[in-house]
Amino acid sequence: MRNFTIAIAVALALASTALTAAAQGAPQTPSQQPSSTPSAQQPPLQQPPAPAARLVASGQLIRVDTKAKTFTIKVADMSRPSVSSPSDPSRPSNPPANPVSAGASSSAAMPAEFTYNDTTKVTGSDKTVEGLATMSGTEVTVHYVKQADKNVATEIEIRAQQKS
Repeated sequence: MRNFTIAIAVALALASTALTAAAQGAPQTPSQQPSSTPSAQQPPLQQPPAPAARLVASGQLIRVDTKAKTFTIKVADMSRPSVSSPSDPSRPSNPPANPVSAGASSSAAMPAEFTYNDTTKVTGSDKTVEGLATMSGTEVTVHYVKQADKNVATEIEIRAQQKS
């Protein structure tokens, strides 16, 4: 009888071990999953879009349309995308390079339209972007980014007028 009791105890121990191992290897239902594990239905995290390349254009202000929030300059120089300087990320670390617009040449100035918004900064004057409407003919440098098919100005630098 004693051997029979030992055999039953060993059988129960083996069965218990087998059931525990099977339960650990079995897939868990969603209610049993730990909360720190992302569910299979949750999409993977997406990378944020890369920041747009900052571009620079210099030229003469032609007109400002305050209703459409656009302005046009006669471009004398458009630069390639440039690396921002570590001290001020809004400023390019290199001066404007060769023109890159289709058909642009260094000898022929061409008009370029830019849009602006409430975050567009105006430097070199106490004017706002709308205030530039009275400054036709003024030399400006425009820092901008391409968004879809628009040139969106981030900063407009008004260059000092040369006194003759």
